[in-house]
Amino acid sequence: TAASAYGRHSSAVVSWNPPSDDGGAPITGYTVTPYVGFTAQTATTFSSADTTQTITGLTNGTQYRFRIRAINAAGTGPFSTASASTIQTSLE
Repeated sequence: TAASAYGRHSSAVVSWNPPSDDGGAPITGYTVTPYVGFTAQTATTFSSADTTQTITGLTNGTQYRFRIRAINAAGTGPFSTASASTIQTSLE
């Protein structure tokens, strides 16, 4: 499922829906990968099934998109569709 995101000071709050097929095992975490254009940036892995997470360490004034991968005992799932772009702001 595509993610949604909104920018904050050097971070973004990213939300998504869990995958419709969990491969037969409960989701235990997610990896969120920010993109600048079509270039992947450093991914963040969360050991939580929460579908809203804050990604930190982003550059203010930069436009990002985000893709998500679910993790469980069956392995790591495919990437979600990319979120719409969001721009990080220098204001909190």
